[in-house]
Amino acid sequence: MNTANSRFRINVLIQMARTTENLDKRERYIAQAEEELEEMKSGKCQSTPLEIFLYEKCEVGEDFRGDRTEIYKKYVDFCNERKFATSSRNSLYHFLRENGIGEVRGNNGERFFKLKVL
Repeated sequence: MNTANSRFRINVLIQMARTTENLDKRERYIAQAEEELEEMKSGKCQSTPLEIFLYEKCEVGEDFRGDRTEIYKKYVDFCNERKFATSSRNSLYHFLRENGIGEVRGNNGERFFKLKVL
């Protein structure tokens, strides 16, 4: 299981716990989120360079407009610094979309992700 999937599931479980009025369900969601977190901390989850880049170097926000080409360049630089193999540009874009990073079009048709690279 990879870290991105675990983080996504933890976030969903926490959101479900926040929104339910049923106390039994809330406790069950919290317990499941805690189990996922423990599994991540135990090292059973393997992070990919894409995941590490997203969680260490990016900040997501509705007001951010990260140029796709610039994000990819920074991803390649990050991988080179860490001596990671890089994924293709399309793989990075697909990964970002899969992980809920919104994409918007500018006035001239250019596309941006709702994130900034730190």
